[in-house]
Amino acid sequence: MRIEDDTTTTGGVNTSPSRAPPSRHQTRTPIPAEAGTMEGTMIQRRMPTPFVSCLALALMCGPSFAQQGPDNSIIQLEDNENSQEVAAPTIETRLSEKVFESKTMGFQFTPPLQCIIQKSEQADGTNTLVVRHVNDTEPSLWQVRIQVVNPIRPGATPGEHLQAFLTRQLETGNEFAITSNRPVVFGGLSGHQLEMELPIGPGENAVTGWVVLPRPDGTFLVLTSVTRFEIHDQASRMLQESYDTISMMQAMEIADERLELLDKGAAFLGGLSRQKLEQACKPGITWYRIYRPGPTEGMTDDIEIGFMGLSAKAAPRGAVDFNRRDAAFIGDQAEEGLLVTLQAKIFMNQDPGHTVDVNGRFWTAWDRSSETFSNRRTQRQGEASRTTAQTGFRNAPTAGQPRSTLQVINSTADLLSRDPLEWTIPTGAYLSQAELLILGRLLPRDRSFTGDFGVYAFDSQSNKLSQRLDTWLPADDDSGNWILLGRANRDLPPVQQVIGPDGIRLRRIDTDGTVTELIDVGKLQDLYRSKGLPTS
Repeated sequence: MRIEDDTTTTGGVNTSPSRAPPSRHQTRTPIPAEAGTMEGTMIQRRMPTPFVSCLALALMCGPSFAQQGPDNSIIQLEDNENSQEVAAPTIETRLSEKVFESKTMGFQFTPPLQCIIQKSEQADGTNTLVVRHVNDTEPSLWQVRIQVVNPIRPGATPGEHLQAFLTRQLETGNEFAITSNRPVVFGGLSGHQLEMELPIGPGENAVTGWVVLPRPDGTFLVLTSVTRFEIHDQASRMLQESYDTISMMQAMEIADERLELLDKGAAFLGGLSRQKLEQACKPGITWYRIYRPGPTEGMTDDIEIGFMGLSAKAAPRGAVDFNRRDAAFIGDQAEEGLLVTLQAKIFMNQDPGHTVDVNGRFWTAWDRSSETFSNRRTQRQGEASRTTAQTGFRNAPTAGQPRSTLQVINSTADLLSRDPLEWTIPTGAYLSQAELLILGRLLPRDRSFTGDFGVYAFDSQSNKLSQRLDTWLPADDDSGNWILLGRANRDLPPVQQVIGPDGIRLRRIDTDGTVTELIDVGKLQDLYRSKGLPTS
């Protein structure tokens, strides 16, 4: 099992079909009759555009039908008598040994062993989990989307909820074939299941299913699955075993835990004095190599992703402005504080001619009451280039405005966001962008503060102010190092950082296996020259 946030992941799995599956069977398993259902119905309808992946189909057949109904989710059923019979693939059907817990959705379950879990948040605040099959050789053969939705009407049962969906589809004239429509019990929860067989391309078919389970607050947990037809029997048994591990969490229990973690985070941040921020400043730039480890020892077979330089020093607020050099700053621009700078170059698709240059400056006042930051990304390919920027400002509290407000503007060279994003900052447990970049330098290394803690911080990837969950632990060896496990969202797996005894980050391992590792700049330049890569 691997867990990712689709707003931050740098890796992915090819979901395009690599071979034609066998032709669809012509028989249907008998379905127990149920009042108001369409037992054994099979109607054919030809749609103009075939879909080439389970991912595309899942996006169309998502569980948001509770509010809107799945757009174009009923696709033609099509036989291909000339398709070549190919041995059906075998998938890993064991479950993971680890339990996945979603605090935002209030449930936990044991997912399949061979999967990636991706979490995303829509503009309306709706959270979605995507559990997707992955291995080293195959495209995605199955996928499950999980959402919390409101019932079609107050007090509706899961069966009534799905029946209303079917009724609406009949009224719109959409045509479909039902392969299963029955009550189910998973994890002790009485729900309902609906399945349909659908094509995803010439000679390729998939089975789309919905499982609706009740939650304690009267809403529903909806699991929308898409499996390729030739592995459906295997995947169905595996998913049902996984669904049977689902258990709901009480909202009060989750809220109490959140408050406890935030109180601990606030206690740590309350001790961040000017002296401690100044002690985090180090001379010069700390350089890092970004890569994915190769199959052999040494650096020869590693995939080079890019490099990064990080520095922290005392500087005036005005130094954040890229257009200002060493000019004399006046007014609030002359206020001194902590300035963290980040510069990086990323090679896109392992192409040294296609790069992204990152230049960020992040400033925080010594008393932590205000901050300013600017982060530029310039993508270059040949002679073409495109620059995007993210600028943020947080004011200090005043008598008239006792709570700070963070404003963030995203822009390109030809487009400025019309309205800045804005949040009122929670009192106590808030971490600035500058502090977040050097968090390992600021955390106590005397064992006076360890374990899990929560803070609020702006996440530049998702453009949201979210509650982080971080874990600070001493390394289990005699190195004197520390381990910082950081989660931008509580439902995500941690990004692991190894912090040295002096607080300097030694290594970071992202959820997709990308490694960011401390390196001497001379050694980095020699390595890049040996691989024919640019060093500036």
